Amino acid sequence: MPFQEYVDAKIELRPEQLRQLSKLKKPSMIMFYAKWCPHCVTMVGTWTALKKDGHSVYAIDCADASDVSKEFGIQGYPTIKVLNSSGKLSDYKGSRDSDSLSASMSSMNSMMSGGSV
Repeated sequence: MPFQEYVDAKIELRPEQLRQLSKLKKPSMIMFYAKWCPHCVTMVGTWTALKKDGHSVYAIDCADASDVSKEFGIQGYPTIKVLNSSGKLSDYKGSRDSDSLSASMSSMNSMMSGGSV
């Protein structure tokens, strides 16, 4: 099962962990997914590769937590949200390929550390 990779890479979040993540004040990306979604299955390799590269990425299975979908306004899968350093969650609007996601994460981390973009 491809989503076991999320558990193994410590990417998978439970709903209560998601709510606590905003308190860390660390730029992160969270993917809201459903196991039955073929587009979500396609994202598994990309998402785990980002984690292996040291990026702060997480995933939550909305099929097991429908209240999370409602709480965070998730209407389709996969949905990627960005958690900025102030703890605010917003929609990720960039491309979903590995290079674009990695560049976005690097840019967020650079802004947090005071670097230029």
